Amino acid sequence: MPSETFQGDFSGLPSIKVPETEDPAEIAKFASYGLSPGEAFPNNTIPQGLIDPNVARLLETGIFPQPNTPDGTHYSSPAPSSTNLHEEVARVDHRFNDVFTGMASFLEDDATIHNATPGGGDTYPTVAERRISPTYSGQFRLTETFRSNLLNETSFNIDELGESEIPTGDYPIPAGFSAIPYFTGVNAENRIPQISIGEPYGVTYTTRDLPYASLYHNNQIEDTLTWIRGKHELGFGASYMWALKKQNFGTLTQGDYSFTGAFTGNAFADFLLGYAGSYNQAVNDNFVDVANHRVDLYAKDNWTVTPRLTLNLGLRWDFVPHGYDINSAMSTFVPADYNPADAPTFNADGSLDTSGPGFTAVTGVSHAVSNIPFYLNGVALAGRNGEPRSMVETDYDDLAPRVGFAYALTGDSKTVLRGGFGMFYEQLSGNDIYDSGSNPPFSYVPSANNVFFSDPATSNVTGLTAAQPIFPSSLSAISYHYPLPTSVQYNLGVQRQLSPIAVLSVGYVGTFLYNQTNSSDINTVPLNDPNRLAICGGNCGYTGPAYDPDLDRNYPGFSDISYEFGDDYHDDYNSLQTSLLIHARRDLNFTLAYTWSHAIDYGSGDGSGFSDPYNFSYDRGSADYDRRHVVQISYFYSLPFFRGDANRFVRATLRSWQLSGVTTFETGNPNSIDLGYDNTGLGGNETSRADSIGPITYPKTRLEWFDPSSFSAPPPLVFGDSGRNIVYGPGLNNWDIALSKVFPLWGEGRQFQFRFEAYNAFNLAEFDGINTTFSSGPGEFGTVTSAFSPRVLQLGGQITW
Repeated sequence: MPSETFQGDFSGLPSIKVPETEDPAEIAKFASYGLSPGEAFPNNTIPQGLIDPNVARLLETGIFPQPNTPDGTHYSSPAPSSTNLHEEVARVDHRFNDVFTGMASFLEDDATIHNATPGGGDTYPTVAERRISPTYSGQFRLTETFRSNLLNETSFNIDELGESEIPTGDYPIPAGFSAIPYFTGVNAENRIPQISIGEPYGVTYTTRDLPYASLYHNNQIEDTLTWIRGKHELGFGASYMWALKKQNFGTLTQGDYSFTGAFTGNAFADFLLGYAGSYNQAVNDNFVDVANHRVDLYAKDNWTVTPRLTLNLGLRWDFVPHGYDINSAMSTFVPADYNPADAPTFNADGSLDTSGPGFTAVTGVSHAVSNIPFYLNGVALAGRNGEPRSMVETDYDDLAPRVGFAYALTGDSKTVLRGGFGMFYEQLSGNDIYDSGSNPPFSYVPSANNVFFSDPATSNVTGLTAAQPIFPSSLSAISYHYPLPTSVQYNLGVQRQLSPIAVLSVGYVGTFLYNQTNSSDINTVPLNDPNRLAICGGNCGYTGPAYDPDLDRNYPGFSDISYEFGDDYHDDYNSLQTSLLIHARRDLNFTLAYTWSHAIDYGSGDGSGFSDPYNFSYDRGSADYDRRHVVQISYFYSLPFFRGDANRFVRATLRSWQLSGVTTFETGNPNSIDLGYDNTGLGGNETSRADSIGPITYPKTRLEWFDPSSFSAPPPLVFGDSGRNIVYGPGLNNWDIALSKVFPLWGEGRQFQFRFEAYNAFNLAEFDGINTTFSSGPGEFGTVTSAFSPRVLQLGGQITW
């Protein structure tokens, strides 16, 4: 953001206008400066007297630092971070008799990490975090050798991972700050609210949900029996796992403001005037205690059918009930239970009439907030009135067959055909339901649109103030039909021994995934709503008063409803994988691997969210992790020099040096061209992309990685037609090389290893991220934004005895 804008001077930038408002007090305030709603600010400058005093107070703290780069529009900082780690390991092995042997091990490590930003989207290192992560792990294993062909192992494992995070830096609310939150006494550490400033800036100040704490505990007992009988190697196993994770909701009790530019045409100008597009705040940040159980049974048979054919047969039964809160302190939204006859009554200020239909004051429910009436139309409480504690149905039929084979195509076994097929089920650890603990009546996150920064209970459109700030709450919901994410993996390949030292492998590897978890905002405004243009506001060229989307949502009474589900849409991965392995005795080990692959999905993260809630196919495209071509070369070469030199000193110092390294060439990962602002007027969490207007070309320079003229803005209220992940970023050309030698020391088994390592050894400029936000504008859109590390040299030594 240019320095001048901090004082309200937007000269040289697109014209900003006086906000459209019906608030008499605001109209009178503008009139005192000779201004009228809807007209342009003279000289494109906001008078100092109109800048919100609380905004000015925050800017004085430096949370949004002024530019420090020569162009006067950017901020650059080294953003230091550090990691301190210590680890202790202990192990004991004991042989009780000829049948029983035992092992016990324990590992403890403790990491203290200082991150330059909280890791939740904060743009500037003005607020940071300190993370402490202690980890404990123990294993106890008993092995019983009943006969030479009959072996049993019983193991018990305990794992515990703790994590706590606190904010550091410029985060406390400064003296003189008087903005009025919805709820007082709930803001731990007295944090400055989260503030997001939209395009053309796209910056955020946030302490996230800090302070944050979590504790994960896992116990697992497992027994496996191996029985070799004739041509069969049989295996049978069973395991039981119980886990509990305790963590706080992660709600923003400090409040969350969003500024979009809908009022003035510039998001930072909206911020200076205190005209927020939305505001929400949580009433509490309690803990959830999510428990997981699972039972696994399996049987397998490695069958040597003939000397040339081996079959691998297996079957698993995975019983994986969904996680649940041990206190049943969660709720979900059931669309079929929403009764339109109980639609709420809105007050003129946009708040809800708590004496109207659909409101309930919850009493007698453990962990529920009992002093606030909630709108609960369609809300189901976990473990009550027939709703499962997990809020989803349990599957009992998750069978996972596994089949593999190896067949020697030739009698000399130098050419082998291999193939395999298997089904795998993913256990959801609970991340899909943690947010359900922040739903009413266990928590409350009211959200209001078009409010003042200093008083978010007051509408900046009408000037009306909610006597009790009961605004529509956002919800996190989960579908009752929620099958386990499933992957089907298969491969077919040929291995050929080219010579005694060389093996060539060529194979096809594929994965078919279904029931993958994703989410969608089911409570947007309908596509045929007549007020979509007003909801979109200035982003769509609308010049009238702003309109509250909460009035027109699919399920009135609530704000966004993030609905998580696993359904029948599928993801695919197909690849050709080749490798050449050369093992030239002691001198050289060399591997050359090449992979061509294509991964296609609807979203590359659990619950990543569909961009268009009315058209899921809008997001089908190359996966975020798709790398079309990857070449990797690894080598280990024992240098042959000075092996026969007669000089003892020369032999001791110059011979037996070893050269090793990994060289990687790969194409870049794909990116979507996000529009960068709301162009749809649906009032939810949808994301539009730009229009594609021509072939994509790649100048591949730092200032223009791809040609930005290949894209344009879509018409108002329309999702852009460019596909997901159609622009590929920079690839990788990286050489990591090491030179090492082992020096024997006095005494048996004692030695010193010296290593010299060079990462990115040739110091190549390896670009990484690119700016793919269309609204960033000329000079930003299409540029390279980051690079991988430059050359790093490292010396190391290790003594063993």
